[in-house]
Amino acid sequence: MSIRVIIADDNENVRHILRLYLRQIKDVELIAEAADGKELLNFVFKMKPDVVLTDIKMPDMSGLDVAKIIREADETLSLIFITSYNEYMSEAFNVYATDYIQKPIQKKRLFKTLEYIKNMKSKVQLIDFSTASGQILINSNDILFIESVKRQRIIHTFTQKYCTYESLNSIEDRLNKEYFIRTHRSFIVNIKKVEEVVLYCRSSRKILFRNYEECALLSKRYEQDFRNKIMITATYNLKLTI
Repeated sequence: MSIRVIIADDNENVRHILRLYLRQIKDVELIAEAADGKELLNFVFKMKPDVVLTDIKMPDMSGLDVAKIIREADETLSLIFITSYNEYMSEAFNVYATDYIQKPIQKKRLFKTLEYIKNMKSKVQLIDFSTASGQILINSNDILFIESVKRQRIIHTFTQKYCTYESLNSIEDRLNKEYFIRTHRSFIVNIKKVEEVVLYCRSSRKILFRNYEECALLSKRYEQDFRNKIMITATYNLKLTI
């Protein structure tokens, strides 16, 4: 499965090096090059890449400013910062950067990160659900959590909710166990989407998701399994209060 990449740097020599490196990687397609932040932002929204390789200090807008805008609209795009500075690492991971590579560019590390992204993309599932309006396919990577409410199961994605009468157990059996975990008798959560876990009451915790108002619950029965899974797959800035 190929991935589509945009590179951004105000230095033509750096873009040339990145161009040469990307040509050496199978199933990686360079679709655009930007010389400043505004140009990068326009390319991203117009061409919808899988990966952005960007410098931080650029004319018009910094790579970090662009990344913050991108993240408000798209939480799945992979961001790789390539920069001469190390003091922006914390800010980079606050926008869920996949990697932070300092110049001069480390070829092996860049290749390894892009291979990781390709592997992650190949694991995406399309799940078939029965709804009142018919059968629908949902990309598993878009699912934040699934909630059982009376006879219905509500599938929460970043942009939309879907309702099905399938059992929670049936849905759980079809999801990738590497990323989806039961956190409560009424909830299944995509561990990759969790931003914060906070105290709620004596018997449960709230699971919060970035830029999403509704939350899932974590009960004591599932707490240890959740802890174990978080240790393996949690993002850099997950806030855990359990």
